[in-house]
Amino acid sequence: NFRLMEAAPTATAKSEWREVVAHSAKIYLEGADVYAGKLVLSERENGLTQLRVLDRATGVGRLLAFPDAAYEVAAQSLPDFNSPHLRFSYQSLVQPPSVYDEDFKSEKRELRKVREVPGFKPELYESRRLWAVAKDGVKVPMSLLMKKGTELNGKNPLLLYGYGSY
Repeated sequence: NFRLMEAAPTATAKSEWREVVAHSAKIYLEGADVYAGKLVLSERENGLTQLRVLDRATGVGRLLAFPDAAYEVAAQSLPDFNSPHLRFSYQSLVQPPSVYDEDFKSEKRELRKVREVPGFKPELYESRRLWAVAKDGVKVPMSLLMKKGTELNGKNPLLLYGYGSY
């Protein structure tokens, strides 16, 4: 699941490396974007993408929070090392693809762009994330999109779409 190390450009021995992010059995480290004072980690936990912002001086971090139970989020690398904000793309079963900027200091988020979906009214729908347990005990995530107020009682029709990555 990887770990992240830091070394001076002239460091040739492994003993000169410094661990910045330790290996985790639960969190898959997909990438990192470096900014002045901040490190943005792209991670995956329980099959769900997430972004973590670390203060490079203190090592203290925070996960970005999102309103939906299941979603896809990805950091968008900015060419300015001194950028005061993080840019990321976000989408869910209820939220069309969107681009946001989040200020590193204030944590204020600003919507920059959203893909228009004619006729779609997200306030009419909700999403949920459930888990199915396979025969071997492995938990498999399921993302559901439904009209608000729909009961999960086994009496409503369902379109099931699956793929074989599990």
